[in-house]
Amino acid sequence: NKNIVLLIQRLSTQDTRTLANQPCWSTDKSVVAIFNGEIYNHTEIKDNLINKGYKFFTRNDTEVIANAYHFWGKNFLNKIQGQFALVVFDKKDEKGIIARDEHGISPLFYSVFKEKFFFSSTPESILLQSKQSLDINKQAVSDFMIADCIADGNTFFNNIKYLKPGHFFEFKINKKIDGPKQFI
Repeated sequence: NKNIVLLIQRLSTQDTRTLANQPCWSTDKSVVAIFNGEIYNHTEIKDNLINKGYKFFTRNDTEVIANAYHFWGKNFLNKIQGQFALVVFDKKDEKGIIARDEHGISPLFYSVFKEKFFFSSTPESILLQSKQSLDINKQAVSDFMIADCIADGNTFFNNIKYLKPGHFFEFKINKKIDGPKQFI
């Protein structure tokens, strides 16, 4: 789809073969997933999906995510256990989700700039990809200096937020993105 670009730099832990490189696809190639983290119960979910007719070609937990979304839709978020920041996209329906684990172990930042949605595990890569100017959030800097924390999804940059733990976005190509929702 020319309207969505997914990029990832992968750290291989489950399956180091090239075949297991991300992005990973569902069995029917309609759903694609990229992911940072680890799904602790991916073997259990994989076995459940195999019993429902899904085929797997890797030992990669990202392939499990793609197929779990294909089968359960966004409700798969309540079935997986682990630490993660993930993106899943359904090519057929041109919709997907961006989600972060309930403990907030894996970071996920986002920005809407010039009607485009950017997300990353670092604010710096959003600034580079979106070509936004550096706009410091003075209130966030002050909050951090006083209380050693930044409130409510803010970051040191005005145009960049972080997705709070246990939250997700639903998105559809060429549609306005609603704010994050809690799934836990």
